[in-house]
Amino acid sequence: RCGLRQLASAARRRGILAAQRVLRSVDPKLVSKCPLTCQPEEVGPSKDASQLLGQVTKHPALRASEFAERGLGLTLTEELGAETELLMVPEEMLLNIYTALKSKHFGPIAEKLLQSGLHVETVTMLFAILEHRSRDQDHQDPRWKELLERAPPLTEELLPLTWPIEAVEELGQQLAQLVEESLSSLWDLSKEVSQSISRLPEADRRVVGVVNFDELLWARCLFDSRAVSVEMQVDIEIPGVSFPSRVVCLAPEVDLLNHSHMGTCAPPYFDHERRKLIVKLAAQTGAGREVCLSYGPLQNWELLFYYGFCPAVNPHDRLVINVDLPDESTAEREVVLQLHGVPTEVALRPPPVEVGSGWCTLGLLPAQLLRCFRVLLGEIGSFDVDAAPGEGHMLELDLQCFAAMEELLVGLLEPLQGPEE
Repeated sequence: RCGLRQLASAARRRGILAAQRVLRSVDPKLVSKCPLTCQPEEVGPSKDASQLLGQVTKHPALRASEFAERGLGLTLTEELGAETELLMVPEEMLLNIYTALKSKHFGPIAEKLLQSGLHVETVTMLFAILEHRSRDQDHQDPRWKELLERAPPLTEELLPLTWPIEAVEELGQQLAQLVEESLSSLWDLSKEVSQSISRLPEADRRVVGVVNFDELLWARCLFDSRAVSVEMQVDIEIPGVSFPSRVVCLAPEVDLLNHSHMGTCAPPYFDHERRKLIVKLAAQTGAGREVCLSYGPLQNWELLFYYGFCPAVNPHDRLVINVDLPDESTAEREVVLQLHGVPTEVALRPPPVEVGSGWCTLGLLPAQLLRCFRVLLGEIGSFDVDAAPGEGHMLELDLQCFAAMEELLVGLLEPLQGPEE
């Protein structure tokens, strides 16, 4: 399916290029009317969504748009300045532990499950599962109907947790181990949920039914990829139950905010005076631009694991290198490393980088990596840890350091290369 989506985009671009060639022979000015980059297609809300959006306050310039290769997102029809409020979601529109406790059909059950020892977020996930089950029934709550309908099914294999094991193993040992541990933890949670439900009164068990592993996996993926966490205080007390200060919420329309490391939206927050979740701009944003959130300074493997995508450009992506001290290293070298504040763990970051004179000649290589190898390979007292690379008497030692660094990096690269590379 992913391959077909990529091919569809390529076919569209080929069609546009062919149209441009034809138009250029007729009138070069017409080419500008046929841009190569596809404009987002505005998506209008359904009747149910129109009623829903009457309660979620949206800025008039905010539109839901369909992007050719990325799905739904939010764009602006006019330029807006910083501090402009884009979305205001009332407290009762948030799918969280508090709306679960206030639910007519699930509230008393949620309280019993919390008192039985289930975690707050687990009970919230169960509430989302029950609401999702009732999507084809008359008693489904319309407040988050659209949100749950947008949630991808497990068959779409959005997150690595839902991938075939062969595909996960291709991601490398670290990520494969993380997936294995997460699935194992989810199996333990599935058993805990089943035991807690079995202790409920019979009438409550009929309401909840059997919650299987796949439903918990669906809810886990939904909350990992779509939920927001906000500081929130609500006057609800249950004996023996403590509520976290930061509450995990699924918020209608907020789930449409995509990620960008240069996102112009400030992190969502809960306004306790107005009792609404607020999303506003942190910077001026032009007309036609997509408004995005930054999900945080996450590496590509984290974005893939939790959200199901890898951006082409990510300044926060990095490769952590641990320099193991040799067994024959003396305590004197370890003291020198500490005195000069030289770590044995450094990070390689992606370009662009400044290449110039002095330390900038290292390019992608961290300065701390060279300083570390100087201490490990040089004769104590005969070198300057802070001298610029290749400066004066440091040239011979630095060449040895570069050779050792090359050997280290080649060793890290080998597991990632196929037999033909």
